[in-house]
Amino acid sequence: RYVLITTTISAGLELVDMVDDYIDQGFTVASTSSGGSNIQVHMVKTGHFQE
Repeated sequence: RYVLITTTISAGLELVDMVDDYIDQGFTVASTSSGGSNIQVHMVKTGHFQE
């Protein structure tokens, strides 16, 4: 099983904090794409899920 999260936010410290939070939860960054000042981040979580 896996979860895919796609989010688009403005670049900057907010992006770093958000990605760090997801990584702490076991997500990995699948891909990023930048469209000007907005960055689209695809986060993927695989394996076991803790309730």
